[in-house]
Amino acid sequence: MSEKMLHISQAHLERFTLLDETIAAFCLRKRLSAYVSIRRDLYLVYLHYQAGSGAGFLLLGGFGEDIAFLRLDSVSLADIAVGRTAHLTEFSGDGFSIPRPYRVVWQRIWDRREFRVYEDVESPILKRVDFDRAYVIDKDKWQAASSSMAVKDDLLPEKLAITMEVSERDLYFLSSDIDALKKDAQEVRELVPYPFDHKEVMPGLYWIFQFAYLFNEVKGIEKKNVLDRLRGECDEGAFAGKRGGLAVRLVDREWNRSKGRKGGPRPFKVTDLKSWADVPDKYDISFISDGLKVALAVADWWTDRCEEDPNISRVQLALKLYAQNFDANEACHVVRLIAGVQLSKVERNEFEKIRIDMDKKERLKTARSERVQNFV
Repeated sequence: MSEKMLHISQAHLERFTLLDETIAAFCLRKRLSAYVSIRRDLYLVYLHYQAGSGAGFLLLGGFGEDIAFLRLDSVSLADIAVGRTAHLTEFSGDGFSIPRPYRVVWQRIWDRREFRVYEDVESPILKRVDFDRAYVIDKDKWQAASSSMAVKDDLLPEKLAITMEVSERDLYFLSSDIDALKKDAQEVRELVPYPFDHKEVMPGLYWIFQFAYLFNEVKGIEKKNVLDRLRGECDEGAFAGKRGGLAVRLVDREWNRSKGRKGGPRPFKVTDLKSWADVPDKYDISFISDGLKVALAVADWWTDRCEEDPNISRVQLALKLYAQNFDANEACHVVRLIAGVQLSKVERNEFEKIRIDMDKKERLKTARSERVQNFV
């Protein structure tokens, strides 16, 4: 897989940080390289190189072709960690370019400057560029200054360098560095043994279980950070939209449906597990919510049903969840966590039709029971 840059919002570094540790502080602790993006439509990058060594070294300069990212040094990361921003006029070390195909349409004689027409990039490739120092130059100011032949001998590009203000939200990271972090953390990320057999096929439930332990038992994460951490562990759709909010509620052991408003969601039927779960005691785990207990039990039930009938409809899964007092939308979200795909439009319509009929029968049953009680 080709190397690429990931914005901080894509890297999900929160999954690796210590409690209350900033991303910049994490980069310093782990010696993780962080980069800032350069807008090539507005800026040029002027580079200084050192050639030779000792008394015979030469300092060479030139514009870096297609420089798109420059690395921050440790001092800049420390500034961001402590003061939230860093102000950089000079960069040192390395960066990356994204080469663009071009053709030269004209070359100025006196300074051999080429004028190019750039073509479309069909296969973007990051190319590492090493240098001693780099300066980001305002393109318009440089072109205006360099167009005058009278100042060509005295004009130094670094004199037109801008000062960039950089904060954590501006940082980028190499995909290979993030992959290496994932690999290093793989063995230590399981906080508590998972007593179920569907870890690989239902990763969403697995991570909800892990963060339930981290949040309720260890007190090692704030509730506001749970969703970002969950999304960092699974595919993009696993906790998308309102399903993400439901996942956070499942993590929280204090999510008690019995405290809801009158006529609102009903308590989960945890006591009913004894009537249909193979080993109901296995779900009696102190740090998980009633909703997660039911979801895990239904997940085991679904695994068994799929072994008996590989063609079983996901509508049956949604109805089982609904019968345990997940509401209609919650049931559909948990179907995605258990089955790996959400209900199709046809399946959702079928589920709604059966659900409404179930509710009607339940209301009639309740009404009859109330009439009997009143008669007695």
